Order: sequence, then C-alpha cells, then structure tokens
Amino acid sequence: MFNLNASILINLMKTNLLELLKEHFNSKDNLREDIDESQSSISSGLNLVLPIVLGSIIKKASYINGLKDLVILLDEAKIHNENGAHTVHKLYGSELETILKIVSKETGIKEHSACVIFNMVTPYLINLINIEISINGLGISGLGTLIMSQAEHVKNDLPPGIAEKIGFDELGDFLGDTNKETLNASTEGFRMLIPWVLGLVALLAALYYLRTCSKQDGKLPTYSLVEQLTTNLSIHSFYQICKI
Repeated sequence: MFNLNASILINLMKTNLLELLKEHFNSKDNLREDIDESQSSISSGLNLVLPIVLGSIIKKASYINGLKDLVILLDEAKIHNENGAHTVHKLYGSELETILKIVSKETGIKEHSACVIFNMVTPYLINLINIEISINGLGISGLGTLIMSQAEHVKNDLPPGIAEKIGFDELGDFLGDTNKETLNASTEGFRMLIPWVLGLVALLAALYYLRTCSKQDGKLPTYSLVEQLTTNLSIHSFYQICKI
C-alpha cells in the first residue's frame, strides 16, 4: 500500500509516541507552577489527556482531507512555532469544549486545568511527529503509517467507555472521505437550520427597512445586531474556558 523502505516501516511500527509523551511529562516536577491542582490530580489529568491528544491526531489522519490538514498543521508548527492554544484550537475546533468537560468529570480537575494540559501536550506531540518525519524522511504515506500504527497504544491506554464518549470508536481504521453517516447527519442538520435561516433573512429585511425609513436626524443605529448574531461562539467559548 505504501512505498516505504522495509527497515523504515519496521521502525515506524516500533515507535510508541504515547510512551514518549509519558516519559517526557511524567518526568516534569514543576507542572504545578502552571496548573492549579494537586500533583496527584495533575497526574490523573495527564494520564487521560495524553492518549486523547494522540487519539485525536489518529482520528484526523483517518480521513484523506484530515491527513492533508494534519500535514499543513505540522508544517505551520515548524515554520511559525505557534503556541499551544492556537494549535489546540486548530486540531479540536468546536469539539474541545466537550472533551474538556469529559476530562474534568473523569479526573476531577477543573476544565481550565485540563485546557492548560492540552496546551502543553499538543504542541509537544506535534514536535515529536515532525522529528519522526525528519529522521525517517517521511512523505504523506509514511506519516499516515506512523500515525495509524499508534491506534492500539491509545485504545489500550484509555479507561473503559471513554473511547465511545469522545468518538474514538473506529480509531485506527482508515475511513477515506467523510463517511455516509456523517454526510447524512450534516444534511439533516442543514434541514433543521432552514427555519432559522429564513427567520434571519426576515430579520435582516426588517432591519434594512428600519434603517432606510429612519428619520432620526438621518443617523443609523451605532450597533450591528447582525454582527452580534454571527459571533463565532465556539472560539469565544474556547478562550473563555482557557482564559488565554
């Protein structure tokens, strides 16, 4: 399937990124400076966050477009050295808030503390993957092999029931393009949005009418209701929780 040298392929299959993450973060004794939790709580949070971060990378690489996005994310990390918060948001998007709630509920740490851990772990993992790419001279197929070979490590490390909660049910399976179930869900979601879209159109028409008919010294309202309605709530929630 992939044009990889046999020795490189063997090395990739032997690579355990999860263990490398554990070795690095479990050796840190100064994490309490950045995380307002007890040491035992931090350890508990790390034990859950580490496989989730790697699992999220695997999940993204399970789709063709996701693998391409991952390559872009890896390249950007090399060029711009972006901070953890931006990398986390690019990787998880609107799913992050749900994941933070799950981590908080399972480990007892605050959502903000969980977010801080994600901000630390995610860029470090991205750096590890870039090192493997550089050492082995990997292209996109080699990257796919490396990432997908980590699935069993993640599955074995996650507590029972967590995989289903965070959408890791098919972890390790290459799913190609977006599957039919996702497409159907998107179509159904669009249908549900139609009444809201029509309502918004009516609201915009009413606002336009009021503006054009306003005779209050020829002045228009200084606020924009449309801007308020179109605020990106997922990004707002992300920054509110992480207090970046």
